[in-house]
Amino acid sequence: MGLLKKEDFYNTFFQKDRISSLFTKILFKYDNSLFYSSKHKSVINDFKVNFISLFPQYLTPEVSICANQKVKRLNQENLFGFGILLDGVSDIDSYLNNNFKSSTRGPIKRKLKRLESCFNIQSKIFYGKITETEYNTIMSSLKNMLTNRFIQKNDSNEAFGKWENYLNTTLPLIKNKEASLFVMYSNEDIIGVSLNYHKNSILIGHIIAYNIDYSKFGLGNTIVYKLIDWSIKNGYSILDMGNGALDYKRIWSNFSYNYEYYIVYNKSIAPFIIGQLEILKIKIKNLLKKLKIISTFRRVKKITITRKKTEQNAIKPIKFEDINVNSFNEENHIKIKNINFSSPALRRTIFNFTFKQQEHIDNIHVFKLDEKTFIIKGKKCIQKITIN
Repeated sequence: MGLLKKEDFYNTFFQKDRISSLFTKILFKYDNSLFYSSKHKSVINDFKVNFISLFPQYLTPEVSICANQKVKRLNQENLFGFGILLDGVSDIDSYLNNNFKSSTRGPIKRKLKRLESCFNIQSKIFYGKITETEYNTIMSSLKNMLTNRFIQKNDSNEAFGKWENYLNTTLPLIKNKEASLFVMYSNEDIIGVSLNYHKNSILIGHIIAYNIDYSKFGLGNTIVYKLIDWSIKNGYSILDMGNGALDYKRIWSNFSYNYEYYIVYNKSIAPFIIGQLEILKIKIKNLLKKLKIISTFRRVKKITITRKKTEQNAIKPIKFEDINVNSFNEENHIKIKNINFSSPALRRTIFNFTFKQQEHIDNIHVFKLDEKTFIIKGKKCIQKITIN
């Protein structure tokens, strides 16, 4: 083994329940209450250079080192985390009223109400108990929804590279109440999933995904709404949504935070040199981020990839035509028995129809005229659609 030992605090602690012996105690920054205290008075290995990244600044650590060691703290530039502080919040409505303007609060609640009026919606959190069959089904749905969402965005997600690890480790964590799966159903179909980690009074909403066919209904916001509601009812202090400046995180968070590096090294020659090299690397990386060189490179790369995929992933234009209710005869057309087996473009159009017309899905009937032309019939409206 080499002299350098690297740890990612955020993922190592929250996902694997391990913490460096560098930290003897960790406090919540906002009120100095205790978050973590070491059970052992162990001392970090003074022959290694210990490199710890992704330490969230809403926590304050107490550091234990030997006399011949030195600690260097550095910010991780341009990496922001987002969280929701829930202490003192009595219910979800109080949180919305105190943190959202009516122009933002209204659409979130209306879309939730519309979703529940158009579909048979149920939600369940698997925390402490789940069967292997349920687990495999939910994780498969989560991966499929993530894949479809990031194909739609012409983007990638780091979760894909770690998927086997998630699949192999999450089940025992759920059974030990260290993780959970929040699942939203429409009838028996999984339409939204959040994979969460639980540490003391922190709930980490680590991965959130939803079925993009329901995008009109604002499922991402609905899942966060449900997670906040559950967290308040179960006494959590913080709902941490992690890093990444995504729109839904900006909307829901009431605080943001940075991350820090901790580098601990022995003052003897070899560890000192390695420690100084790691510090220099961080400073250079932070400078590149400040100068926006890294973000510019990533943006150019993304634009290039997007151009290549635009034609492949483009949503096909759909033509709509209203039909007189009295002139339509169902017996002359082929009825589609199961909407869920329709093409993605047709299925999304049907769900958009339910949203716009405020029709329950059970009252929607779909008829096929040819490979590109369909009739959508509700109680209030009939439309012919052509997928070009």
